[in-house]
Amino acid sequence: MSSKELKKTPPKQAAPKSSTETQEATPDQTTPTTPPKIVLRSKEGLKLITAFKADDDKSICSEEIVLAKIEDRSNRVESVCCSEDGELLAWCDDHVIKCIRIETLEVVFEQPNAQKSNCLMISPKSTKLVSYSTMSGGDNLHFWDLYSQKHLVSMPFTKASQWKPAFSMNEDICLLNINRQLILYAGGKFDTPKQRISHLKVDDFSLSTASVDNTRFQHLYAKRIANKTHYIAVYSAGIRGQPSIVKIYKYPNLTNSITNKSFFKEDRVKFSWSPSGNSLLLTCQADFDSSGKSYYGEQSLNYMNVKGESYFVKLPKEGQITQLEWLPSLSEDMFVCIYGLVPYRVSVFNNKCEVVFNLAEGGFNGASFSPFGNMIAVYGIGSLAGGLYIWDFDKKKMIANWRVPETTGLEWCADGKHLLTYTTSPRLRVSNGYRLWHYTGCLLYEQVGSNDPTQNLEIYDVLWQTKPGKFKKPKCDSKPSQLPNLMKESKLAKFQGSAGKYVPPSMRAGASQSSGGGGLMDPAIGIGAGGVPIVGLESLSLGKKGNNPRRNRNKNKPKPAKTNQ
Repeated sequence: MSSKELKKTPPKQAAPKSSTETQEATPDQTTPTTPPKIVLRSKEGLKLITAFKADDDKSICSEEIVLAKIEDRSNRVESVCCSEDGELLAWCDDHVIKCIRIETLEVVFEQPNAQKSNCLMISPKSTKLVSYSTMSGGDNLHFWDLYSQKHLVSMPFTKASQWKPAFSMNEDICLLNINRQLILYAGGKFDTPKQRISHLKVDDFSLSTASVDNTRFQHLYAKRIANKTHYIAVYSAGIRGQPSIVKIYKYPNLTNSITNKSFFKEDRVKFSWSPSGNSLLLTCQADFDSSGKSYYGEQSLNYMNVKGESYFVKLPKEGQITQLEWLPSLSEDMFVCIYGLVPYRVSVFNNKCEVVFNLAEGGFNGASFSPFGNMIAVYGIGSLAGGLYIWDFDKKKMIANWRVPETTGLEWCADGKHLLTYTTSPRLRVSNGYRLWHYTGCLLYEQVGSNDPTQNLEIYDVLWQTKPGKFKKPKCDSKPSQLPNLMKESKLAKFQGSAGKYVPPSMRAGASQSSGGGGLMDPAIGIGAGGVPIVGLESLSLGKKGNNPRRNRNKNKPKPAKTNQ
């Protein structure tokens, strides 16, 4: 892989984009779209990797640009973020905050990091840069004009988990929760709040038109910017026996709510708005489970919408709620939920909270739709085995499946055909790296571990550059890709094979006894489809009582004679 360093250019004042430039682009068949790049933040610094070349699909990850090189061990790139439109990339270390245009490497913003900020975000229309320091007191939340580099305002903010301001996609409004008061700024003016909710103690809130994870709804970018109807959900925890409550307000009326829902046992609420901004899922968490079934407390799922309707979502299987994922569509509010105890169940729900399809059941703790919503990846990462399944969501048909153990995350490419799996610190400090896949299961590239065996590769972030509106929806094809597959040369080759049916540990001994004992594992546990053994599972002594050699070692030895004293 060839490498070159970023050339330092003096900061230039760039003009903000016109309204026509912010509209969703139509893919042009005459001019190939520049493929998205990969952003890699590691202990060594920050790199920009060319995943593909427009004129050569076989040149994969062949070039990288060093944006920041860290030579001092006391310093590192603390944070990195991409803009919603995929044009800008911002990062900060102990000395500087910088923002560049990804395609031209032009420096748009560069200021000394005097405030020691270690968190960054770019507003949805790329007009503001927000920095935050978790390590310093006083004024630690800072707003900047991205193009003029003018400092707008600084303020103290103590709740680090809610530091990100909630900008609406069109940047009409911006909300912050300060001292349990919801503060609303409008028109890009942060000197004086336009409105505030002070009659209700605000513990958390969520804006229906706020920016979310850049890659999830990126091809709805232009339509979401055009949405001028804003709904604000506010959560207030109950005290002295009073119930907790969630209220939904329609901006600009922050006095009278359009709907509300009360809870009696919840300590926290997690919000999840649909892309249309019309439906809201509430994952309610109670720290104490009165039934004693779970050490981790009790969870419930509730649904609300802007029409005033609300439902308690009755899940078909008891247990924890692992993940919720909305279909990236403005016309259809459907979501996927992973829930229950191991084996977890993955189900698709409609906007009436009815199960319309069960995708899978097994060791899964993550689900991710492709940017176009025609495919979904269901996977088990972290402490799970690393099974990855790609489904054709429209036909409800599995396309491919393979194993990626020791993985901590997954992210789809903007073209809807490729995806990254990666292992990052501090979640996992060994085998850090990333792999690039085609959705049919072809391994196109992998970089795992350091080229120097004496060094340990430590990666913190792996991101795709977004490309909203630049690609056409791909067709799902279950046939193997014609691209070169590196799986046989990869360390993952030994892990491939069918996982078979999951059998809980409490039932494995009984299954072994019924199969004849002998200390061998039951086929349902260790053998996958087609008689292929599951790699990594050894034969276990789960047979009948008395088959353990250590226990039988002294069984036939004569007992010493008793003596009378």
